[in-house]
Amino acid sequence: MDALYGFCLTSQVIGSARKIDAFIAISKLRGASMMNGEFEKFAKSTAALSEKRNRVIHDPWCEDDDGSVTKTEVSARRLFKFEILESDIEQLRRLFSDILSHIQWLDKIFTEVDAMPEP
Repeated sequence: MDALYGFCLTSQVIGSARKIDAFIAISKLRGASMMNGEFEKFAKSTAALSEKRNRVIHDPWCEDDDGSVTKTEVSARRLFKFEILESDIEQLRRLFSDILSHIQWLDKIFTEVDAMPEP
């Protein structure tokens, strides 16, 4: 994909969901409408992973004297939520692995779109 298209994704677009929306729109302009189903699956998966990533990054984490790890999840998305949840490094490793797999999926989609002839 030409660098100018990429600038559309990085210059003014904030958040992964909006970047994916822009990528899908650009891809469709390039003739990738036959990939609508995969685009939708990818966008939904991105939203779910982004939410999990944001919880890891923005929620307070604590390690107790006994070595146990908890995170405090606070949300006011239409309903107030306050929970102290047990966690461990394995949850973080799984999320990291899921994100890496997701990046590989994006690379596959990107390669398919990039191989399409310009309209």
